[in-house]
Amino acid sequence: MFKLESHWVLRGDVAILSDNNQLKLIAEDGIKNIKSHNSAIAKLLYLLSTTGVVLEIEKEPEGSLLRKLKEANLIHTAPPCGMTPLQSVQWSWNEAVAPNQEMSQQLYNSSIVIVGCGGTGSLVAQSLAGSGVGSFVLIDFDKVSMSNLNRQFVFGAQDIGQYKADILAQRLMENQKVVKTKSIILEITSSRQLARLATGANLIICCADEPKGAIQDYVANAALKAGTSALFGAVGINNGTLGPLLREKPSFQAYLRWIREVHSVCKKIIIPARFPSNGITNSIVANLMAWEALQYLAKIGPSKIDACILSLDFRSFELTKKQVFK
Repeated sequence: MFKLESHWVLRGDVAILSDNNQLKLIAEDGIKNIKSHNSAIAKLLYLLSTTGVVLEIEKEPEGSLLRKLKEANLIHTAPPCGMTPLQSVQWSWNEAVAPNQEMSQQLYNSSIVIVGCGGTGSLVAQSLAGSGVGSFVLIDFDKVSMSNLNRQFVFGAQDIGQYKADILAQRLMENQKVVKTKSIILEITSSRQLARLATGANLIICCADEPKGAIQDYVANAALKAGTSALFGAVGINNGTLGPLLREKPSFQAYLRWIREVHSVCKKIIIPARFPSNGITNSIVANLMAWEALQYLAKIGPSKIDACILSLDFRSFELTKKQVFK
């Protein structure tokens, strides 16, 4: 879809400072000094911050300013022609995060299955759709109720009584201009059932928490059967859990052994715990999950939750490693 432009522009987080006849480029990762300030350099930097300039790297002389800026990842290709304003914003952010790594194209081509479209699932979907992920399969059997509206912000009072997956799919198409959404009104009761629905997906994200232990088992086994990866997370009252992100068979097997132990304990519970949810804490966990999913899909950076679970204390914001599956 995305045909690269020949124009290059200054990265969005770069500010330019003139200090004692020296130009300094200030970015989040530090300060880059440039040779003495002159009108030619000032004009070039102005063009880079507005319309962009044509850069043919093989024709640029060694040591040229444009070459140095590219090598320092301070400039990136301009958004391709024909993009909507939404896609242009996505492109510029993606290029600032991972210059020249075709991140926008990878996200656009990605397909995600989200199991559970409530407090975390709806927010994960919105954040990933807003980042440019192109295709979603949304699975949930629940309907919107008044008690959801303190945290499930994609829904409104007018949606009460309608299926969450249907409304979420509609919103992603309308607001984030997602290429493809499919809502499935279904309670997952087996891994085989879910594996069929996840065929061709790049990632299954489990945002459901019931039945405890069983749904995690179904998702992990379905990912194995479908030949894809799986990401998990959950929200309590004072703590949230992130992960694991499962990619390799040994990690899946270790996780499944652990989750079956959890499930066996859950079967002995007479009165289950009920965790009231809050939009603030749900949003924190959902967006950390979305960030991990985005990095995985775009192939940028190592995951902090690769084959492990992290516990997040909301009050101290401390992350501690809770379980490892290797």
